[in-house]
Amino acid sequence: MNVLIVEDDAISRKMIEMLMKPIANEYDLAEDGKIAQYLFNKYIDTGNRYDLVLLDIMLPKMDGQTLLQKFRKKEKEKGIQGKSSCKIIMVSALGDAGNIMEAFKNQCDGYLTKPYNKRNLIEELKKLELIS
Repeated sequence: MNVLIVEDDAISRKMIEMLMKPIANEYDLAEDGKIAQYLFNKYIDTGNRYDLVLLDIMLPKMDGQTLLQKFRKKEKEKGIQGKSSCKIIMVSALGDAGNIMEAFKNQCDGYLTKPYNKRNLIEELKKLELIS
């Protein structure tokens, strides 16, 4: 599984990295929205795709909701849709209905509210059929 972890907080980024390390074949880290957009576009432009993006909402340089829209637009431009599109899980301290509904409207596949643990992440990955 190829994963993009987008998290601006260094401690949270390290925690997600440690949780994903045994599961992911490969992963990239981005600490802001611009870096994440660059990595996502570069990966798709080389004929690859991420299987999973763990995306924080509150990011410097571009928020996660905007980034989610840009990721889906890029996939559409490249003809990547439906089952072949990457799974995007929003990971945020924002657990209010407005942010959650906005994320799903923008086509996220899952939503985890911080703080979460390994069990929560594994359950979400199973729901999305990324692991068994």
